Amino acid sequence: MRAAWAVGALTLLAVCGGCSSDPGVEAGGVRQSGQGGYMATSRSRDGNAGVLIAQSAALQDARTFCEAQGRRFMALADRVAQEPLSDQVTYTVRFRCPSPGSPELPHPAVNRAPDDLL
Repeated sequence: MRAAWAVGALTLLAVCGGCSSDPGVEAGGVRQSGQGGYMATSRSRDGNAGVLIAQSAALQDARTFCEAQGRRFMALADRVAQEPLSDQVTYTVRFRCPSPGSPELPHPAVNRAPDDLL
C-alpha cells in the first residue's frame, strides 16, 4: 500500500514538474538563509495536490539554482504551512549546494558480500 502511494506521489510530481508556470502557483524564488544555506519557497492552493505542486516548484527552483553553479542540491529541511484565513499553502525547503565531490553529500551504503562477513 505504501509503495502504491509513493508511486502515485512521484507520478504526480513528475506530471507537475512544469507546474510553476501555473497561475495557481506562486514561486518565491531562492534566497540565502545564512551559514552557507539557502531557502526556496512556493505557494499554491490548499489540499494534497496544492502541497505537491508547491513542493515540486520549490524543489525545482532549488535544484536549478544549485546546478547553475555547477553544484549538487542537498535538502536540509522542509515544511508546509497553511496561510491563515486563506486557501493557500506555502512549501519551504532549506538546502545547501555542495560541490560534486564534497564529503557532506550522502553516499550510498555498500553492502559487503556474505562471505566477507564471516
